[in-house]
Amino acid sequence: MLNLPAIAEPNSIVMPIPTTCTRVPDWQQPDEAPCPERVPLEVLQRIRTRLGSFWWNALDQ
Repeated sequence: MLNLPAIAEPNSIVMPIPTTCTRVPDWQQPDEAPCPERVPLEVLQRIRTRLGSFWWNALDQ
């Protein structure tokens, strides 16, 4: 399973991973964009606000 959220989630929210999978530590800190040089966090937050939680969650999967 590959999970690349647009804005990193706190570890308490991260999906449970089956024991048959290997978890690689995430380089992102919570509430951080994966590539802030390309799309800054402020831009992602504006998009999330404009779309609303339903569409943001659909696009962010």
